[in-house]
Amino acid sequence: MAFVSEEITTEEDKKIFNSFEFKNPLYNELIKPGYWDIDRERNAFLVGLGGGS
Repeated sequence: MAFVSEEITTEEDKKIFNSFEFKNPLYNELIKPGYWDIDRERNAFLVGLGGGS
């Protein structure tokens, strides 16, 4: 299966996302669950951490 872009809405997915403790590299603050690209078969995630130009 390929990566699929999803909104993180279920409590189970929010728990998975929060377990990584992703932080915004500019502000060192935890990132709240929003969207991710996920390949559930390979247990692989792509997440934007912030930043910008």
